[in-house]
Amino acid sequence: MPLRFGNQGHGGLLVLMALAAVMLYAASRTAAGALARGLVGRPGLRAVGYWLPIAVTAVIAVQQKKPEVAVALAFSTSVASLSFVLGILTYVAPMETPAASRRAWPFVLPAALLALVAGFSGQLTGLHALAMLILGGAVYSAWREAAARGEAEAIVSAIEAAPAPRPPPWVVVAELALALALAVLGGWAAVALASRAAATVPLVSTRLVAVALVTPLLALPMLQTVPPEQAPAHTSSMASTLVAMVLLNLCLLLPVLTIYWHLQTGIAHAAPAVAGAKGATLFMSVTAHATPMPFPLATWRIDAVVLTVLGLALVPIALGRWELGRWEAIGLVAGYALYLALSAAVSLRT
Repeated sequence: MPLRFGNQGHGGLLVLMALAAVMLYAASRTAAGALARGLVGRPGLRAVGYWLPIAVTAVIAVQQKKPEVAVALAFSTSVASLSFVLGILTYVAPMETPAASRRAWPFVLPAALLALVAGFSGQLTGLHALAMLILGGAVYSAWREAAARGEAEAIVSAIEAAPAPRPPPWVVVAELALALALAVLGGWAAVALASRAAATVPLVSTRLVAVALVTPLLALPMLQTVPPEQAPAHTSSMASTLVAMVLLNLCLLLPVLTIYWHLQTGIAHAAPAVAGAKGATLFMSVTAHATPMPFPLATWRIDAVVLTVLGLALVPIALGRWELGRWEAIGLVAGYALYLALSAAVSLRT
């Protein structure tokens, strides 16, 4: 039976899913690998590699006028990182010593609370974006201060015992460019998958596809295997990487998406009225015609609340008052399964 890419072609959905899976996985591993080889022990920067496909996919969703997919990805990938990924890594090898940058982990809680408060209005405005960016600046300062204190990451000593030659800068740049190209292709396939699945599969929404299908594709590359003797140190370093990625989602990606949506809607509505206008007149017209980015009710009721709970749980861990063991890891994975079930129930009802 030939594959059809129209609204009724379920074979086309499988092709899009396979394309998104391969491209997003390759983009994430390529970008993270390129940064990790030259930036070992700096999880805040290594997180950018894992975050790149998430950001590209969300931007493509906004460009395709699917804000519910973009907002859902920013939250669902954050929840998956702090529950499913961290739970699996901790169960396999509980961390021995928390990372030095753990002093910045409690910032996940105010970032999640800020998003939760923004959700009461059902939209993300320029004021919300500004507040998130300001918080992101504070997070960046705290993270750099923690790193500057000279507390070495456990994984640094484990890997530096057998140092590997670093690639030249042009190789790293080429790998990042390749990762970006793969992320664009995979992000397009993921957004097309969400749109077409919602149009062809009964009771399935674009948000549900983003949460249940696209998010696991973006989270799987973070589950790397390492030699057993390096596993506890790897878990410690990856915990900081995951927290950094969540903060990038909340304090950078969400504001960027909000601003992009404002500009996109403002230009679309203002263009007929101010054709040929320039400078301040054009800016004021675009600003006046811009509309806030929708904050889906399901994402606010489920994702934002779950992320706030996870941010609260990070506080005693960062302060050294609570250690993550295998039982906590089981709870995190079970909590993620419950989160998926609730997301499906809410999406199917709406």
